Amino acid sequence: MKKTLAVVLLSLTGYFSAEITYAQGPSLPPALYRQIETIQQLQHKQQWQVAAKKIIELEKQLESHSYGYSLLSQLGVHNALQRGKPDLAIVRLRKVLSAKKLSNNTLDDLTVTLGQLLVQQGQAKEAVKWLQPWSKRVKQKKSDNVATGLMTLGYAYHRLGNYSAVIKPVKRAVTLYQKPPQSVYQLLLSAYMQTKRYAAAQKLLQQKLIVMYPAKENYWRQLSFVSYQLQDIDTAVATLELGIKKGILQQAKDVKQLVSLYLQQKNPYQAAMLQAKFLKQGLLKGSREDYQLLINAWLQARERKKAAQVLESYLAEAPDPDLYKTLVQLYYEMQQWNRIEQIHPTVFKHLKSDKEKGMHLIIVGLAAIEKKQFDKAERFLQQARQYSHSEKTAHQWLSYLRQRTKLSQS
Repeated sequence: MKKTLAVVLLSLTGYFSAEITYAQGPSLPPALYRQIETIQQLQHKQQWQVAAKKIIELEKQLESHSYGYSLLSQLGVHNALQRGKPDLAIVRLRKVLSAKKLSNNTLDDLTVTLGQLLVQQGQAKEAVKWLQPWSKRVKQKKSDNVATGLMTLGYAYHRLGNYSAVIKPVKRAVTLYQKPPQSVYQLLLSAYMQTKRYAAAQKLLQQKLIVMYPAKENYWRQLSFVSYQLQDIDTAVATLELGIKKGILQQAKDVKQLVSLYLQQKNPYQAAMLQAKFLKQGLLKGSREDYQLLINAWLQARERKKAAQVLESYLAEAPDPDLYKTLVQLYYEMQQWNRIEQIHPTVFKHLKSDKEKGMHLIIVGLAAIEKKQFDKAERFLQQARQYSHSEKTAHQWLSYLRQRTKLSQS
């Protein structure tokens, strides 16, 4: 809201000049006019403290509902803001607006100023109280100041959590601004998102925000998100693809989201290629989760050999019992009997529980059976019998081996 406060200060200067000129009529005594003019000159010279004292002294001499008091209070508002006293400015604005001694145009403009200050000070409920009826009075007006007031009303509703009410005044503000600021579109987008108006959000992002601010990475993420919510997966994917390709989206979460969408589209090969690319480039840190996702993608793409290569590469740097079991199972499915035996010592060393060790020994024994190395198979199965969880299974396979040996000898 710092930018808003700057707008307030600039706009108030214009109000004061107009009212001082108008004040030369009979409704303002010459002596009072000269005193107000002196205060205005002091403020023009930025002598805020001196001017503040004179304003307070003069306020005591005037009726609070008089025209002169209202005129003086405008200068007082400007003075209070320059001295960093927004609460005092609010008090004075309330008095001016309640007195209704100034022109309608001036009162309307001051209402906008009050609304801005109230929102800034966390008094959104009162801001709505002033700005909601004001918005009806200025229906026929078209100016940037009216647009600013409507946007302020939208901010107030947003602060109160009334997101549906944000949309109407902010959409009107967009049409009134000669050049709408980015913040007005952001406020409208937030209201659309909060109320799950995803189609409207998608249109705003596609037609305005990404076109006008293509380097803003969050707009690309939001477009992908709302497209996904609308089940427009192609747009969700295309948005992330283009954002990553252009170098706008450069965070790990963007790659992970695109990989996830590829998998949902049943395009695991492309998912794996993308994940592998950014692991190699270092954008992805190479966590267990990163490698697990790559392994799953290769498996879904029926690329078991590549999945096994990834597993071996990761396990060489970060031994992991669960992933070792996955690797052994994968080699078993690939009928890589020799490789199972080769990695057995390393795998067995990293397995923690007796159950894991026993079941692993059975798999190694079965691999030996497949190679017709029955003596070696019996040795592994005998070792498996030493563990309670695998004892029964190992005994069954040993019985099978003995029967097979008898048959071969008969």
